[in-house]
Amino acid sequence: MATQVTQPAAAAAAAAGAGAAVPPQPSSPRHYVLPPPADAPQAPEQLVSVPETGLVDVMLCSHRQALTLFNQAVKTVAQGNTHAMELLAGCLAVDIRLHAQAMADVLCPLLERRYGPGGAAAAATLRAQLEGIERDALEMLTFRRERDWLALAQRVDIMHKDYAAHMHGVEVKVLPRLAADLTPEELVSSALLFQQHKQTASLVPQTGSEAFAAAARAGPEAATVLGAPLVAGSCQVHTHAHAHGGPEQRQQQQQQVAKAAPRPADVPMEQEP
Repeated sequence: MATQVTQPAAAAAAAAGAGAAVPPQPSSPRHYVLPPPADAPQAPEQLVSVPETGLVDVMLCSHRQALTLFNQAVKTVAQGNTHAMELLAGCLAVDIRLHAQAMADVLCPLLERRYGPGGAAAAATLRAQLEGIERDALEMLTFRRERDWLALAQRVDIMHKDYAAHMHGVEVKVLPRLAADLTPEELVSSALLFQQHKQTASLVPQTGSEAFAAAARAGPEAATVLGAPLVAGSCQVHTHAHAHGGPEQRQQQQQQVAKAAPRPADVPMEQEP
């Protein structure tokens, strides 16, 4: 019986016949070359496949990314660094916006289809949580535009607690259920869909807010509503000393901001699928 040889294998065989040592080559980005162990450096390298990422892992990474930004905000508030606070406000708003859209487009419909009335109740809870967090993000960006750093720090504190409650509910009551009930193929396909919706999500949320609706109609000029550079991508340089009346008043404001350092919260969801 004839043996079928793939093109890469044939090339490797030809090179080996010519006396050249050819290491294994990854056939796709889902593979990597494992080097030989330190105690056997002459052992051949091995081609190892990388497991596909499932929905649970993607969701956990999405949550940890937001928590990293919130932790950076806690440190920034404690330092009274208003420039870093300005940057982090935009980062948090974008990260929450993309996560909320993917949740609404992928996870919530999945719960509704899979678990009937219980899943619909859990999906409604998730949507309400994320809409509330996104409204807080709008307030945060408004405070950033107004250079009201104390109010911004307090709003970030509220968002931090609400996001921790959302994260706890998803990771304790939703993800374990999905991991047990969905096949590996379903988890992988749902993860890919979740990532795709994050990549294509609009930066203007649909929260029922007139300010956001006006921003959506205005287009790039909506930066005056959402707070540049989130939408327009143009950051206007400003002088804190001029905006706040001098170094003494700025120092007093930074001390007030430091007192408003966010504290994490851990509140479970009321509904489960």
